[in-house]
Parts: sequence; C-alpha cells; structure tokens
Amino acid sequence: MYNVGDIFYNDEEYSKRAAFCNENNLKIVEIEEDEQGKGRFQIQEIPPLSEVELARLEVSKLQTWFDEDYSRHEQKLRRLSVLDKPDDDGVNANIKLGTLYSEAEVKRARIQELEKIINK
Repeated sequence: MYNVGDIFYNDEEYSKRAAFCNENNLKIVEIEEDEQGKGRFQIQEIPPLSEVELARLEVSKLQTWFDEDYSRHEQKLRRLSVLDKPDDDGVNANIKLGTLYSEAEVKRARIQELEKIINK
C-alpha cells in the first residue's frame, strides 16, 4: 500500500498513511517544500535506539517500578508483617516481603549497570 520513501502532501490519505506508519513502526517526517512552496512529507524508518537511549529507557521503567509497585507493596507487606497477618492470598507477609526485597535488589543492581552505560 505505502512504502518507506514515499513523498506526499497533506491530503485525504494522510491519516491512512499515519495509521500505516503506526502499524509498521515507521514515521512521517516533514521534508522540504516543493517548487510552489507546498509542504511535503515522507514515510521514513525510525532509527534504532542507541545503547545509551535503551539504557535510559530501561532505567526509567525500573524507577517507575520502585516509585509505584515497590512502594505500594512494601508498605502493605510491612504493615501485615508487624501485625503478623498473611497477605490477601494467605501467604505469609514476611515471605512475600523477602521476595519483594530480593526483586528490588536485582533491579537496583541493574540500574547501577545501566548507569555505567549512560555515564560512559
């Protein structure tokens, strides 16, 4: 239907081209105007992320896990542990808390590895 490199104007098929690009991991880029000064666009490939960009993306996801999942679960499990109550599924809160702490330690170590890549 459409191809990488296609050059076009903002016409009635623009939204179809945009959907095609979204479905195929491509992008639409505004390029130089034609001789009459009319804006033109081109379908292009999205360049792969660099090692640093990939590292930053992964760090962001890991930090979101700490900010959201870890904080919420850790608070609940510590409270249940102090009260000596099991979690909603009947599993001992101390066991789940230990598992959560182990997962956090793995993710913390991964962040440190990624920061070395970012700060090269």
